[in-house]
Amino acid sequence: HDVMGCFPPLATGPGLAYGSTSSNGTNLATQVGTMVFLTPQLEQQAIWNQINWQTAPQPWVGYQAWANQIPGLLCPSDTGLGPNTMTYTVGTATMTGYQGRNNYKVSLGTTTNDNQNNMTTTGLFANNGRSTMASIVDGTSHTLAFAEMCQGNTGNLAEVIGNRAINVAAGMATMTGYYNTGYATCTATSSGKFYTAAYNTNTGEMQGSRWNDGSAHYSGFTSVLPPNGASCFSTTPDRVWGIFTPSSRHPGGAIAAFADGSTRFVPETIDVMVWQSMGTVQGSEAIDNALAN
Repeated sequence: HDVMGCFPPLATGPGLAYGSTSSNGTNLATQVGTMVFLTPQLEQQAIWNQINWQTAPQPWVGYQAWANQIPGLLCPSDTGLGPNTMTYTVGTATMTGYQGRNNYKVSLGTTTNDNQNNMTTTGLFANNGRSTMASIVDGTSHTLAFAEMCQGNTGNLAEVIGNRAINVAAGMATMTGYYNTGYATCTATSSGKFYTAAYNTNTGEMQGSRWNDGSAHYSGFTSVLPPNGASCFSTTPDRVWGIFTPSSRHPGGAIAAFADGSTRFVPETIDVMVWQSMGTVQGSEAIDNALAN
């Protein structure tokens, strides 16, 4: 923010005009995520210099910049999945390559429906959006910016932490406030620490598998369900909207970073209304610091 005068977007680039909600374009830069724009600040200038902004759309494999694993994007407490091996088909050609992973996501606030395309969310980040310190009416120390999320657990797809229920669009589309249909629908997909058999938790692309991808489920989180709660995708994985809940292998909660640069351990027992209020930038909620700790 000090360098550019604003926070980076969830996803954007020179191939996507400001104000456009389309995620498809003529070059790579239409789906580049927040962490890519932060590489110089993460002391990864060499990766930034590798990026060719006029490359064909979505070169997910065979592209050296994306194959790099940035150590600072991995949480030591996560079991990890190792390098993400991907197969990508263009015409008749099939390519196999690797992508680096990521445990840290940006806040989309409580926005759920179509949060992979919305240029505005209730949170600090949005697709092709830009926020400034002045945007944060609720105060920087009360507003979520980043949170950790487990990369995924292919060894136990039913585990709530790190995985997700899919095809849950119908009940989440009405997500507009506290304890509403979307909250209840996603909560009902799991029992305790596991998703119920009614929900297909297939592997697809795990949410920690593309550090560079600006799609909401790869780069964003929502403050709808408390940490370590269920995550719910509208359809099968790949450019979906939904509820993306922070998670960690730390006992009892997850670590979040706020817009003022501070970090805090957020317990999974946090009051839901407090948690949802922490995700909004202009909700005008009064948050008791004792409840937020």
